[in-house]
Amino acid sequence: MAGSAPIRDRSCDSIENSCLAAAQHRVILRCRKIGARMKSDMGLDRITRNPEVMGGKPCVRGMRVTVGAIVGLVASGHSNSEILAAYPYLEEEDIRQALAYAAWRVEEIEVPLPAA
Repeated sequence: MAGSAPIRDRSCDSIENSCLAAAQHRVILRCRKIGARMKSDMGLDRITRNPEVMGGKPCVRGMRVTVGAIVGLVASGHSNSEILAAYPYLEEEDIRQALAYAAWRVEEIEVPLPAA
């Protein structure tokens, strides 16, 4: 028939979806491994993630100060000296690493997995 769509065997759909999901899962795992290596290569040893601290958000040296909080303060126009005065347990290097980590994460690509 002219103009009709080709007949597709639906029995292959679940196999194709499973293969696609597995391939995407491998890509994400590989990216995470590369990301962890890049994080250590970049000297971001002060940025930690723990599911029991701030819900697993990236924090500075395991403390309850998130990378997002520091980025927000800098974006609001606060100087490093103002941030250090407000958080006396932080160091200048903590702020530098928080900003470097945030910049690195913005460049990372996450591939969403399709719903099963």
